Amino acid sequence: MARLNCFIDETGQDDMSSDVYLITLVFHDHSASLDGPIADYVARLGVRSLPDIPFHMVDLIHGHGGYEGLGPELRKPMLYAFATFVRTLPVSYVTLRFDAAEIGDRSGLEARIRRSVSDFLFSKLEEFQAYDEVAVYYDGGSAVVSKAVRAAFDFVLARNVASYRKPVYSERRLMQVADYLTSIELAAIRYDRQQQSKSYVRFFGSRNSLKRNLLKPARSLRK
Repeated sequence: MARLNCFIDETGQDDMSSDVYLITLVFHDHSASLDGPIADYVARLGVRSLPDIPFHMVDLIHGHGGYEGLGPELRKPMLYAFATFVRTLPVSYVTLRFDAAEIGDRSGLEARIRRSVSDFLFSKLEEFQAYDEVAVYYDGGSAVVSKAVRAAFDFVLARNVASYRKPVYSERRLMQVADYLTSIELAAIRYDRQQQSKSYVRFFGSRNSLKRNLLKPARSLRK
């Protein structure tokens, strides 16, 4: 049975108290093996004596979570090792952007997400219909996203096609990839608005460095 996996990540406040809200959908044909890229990634970390910590951009930048006690001199090469890993994967993605200036509250955001995801699915309908099942993975971080995404997938693909699964974050490399791609897209917005933090500059460098080293390679995977 042909299956397409979709891994979802979001960033922002769903009450639109932050200026921008992003949702990323990462797509992976279940028949495309991830074993080689994962093995190469783990080997690259080993060569540099870097730990294999489940990737999470905010924690990496600020030294929280699994990165606690690791200095920037270790966390920065871990970031770029993960960026290389992402570029080698048989995946594609789309990031949807929602601006607070256009959306006032949670109900407005939910409606816009539902419409935007539906429009995207319809634009690729023939491709999605080639699969017997589309498995949607989301950690349930936002009830707004959960409801809107489920409504969109059920409306476009029908209930007998879309299935919904809650991943275990540390065991799902592609959830980590979704987090990475969402974070890079957000960083690009912050740099374009000249709102980059000192932490961004420490890890990403200048605006041109971010775009050349991280954003452009990532966007080569856009669906």
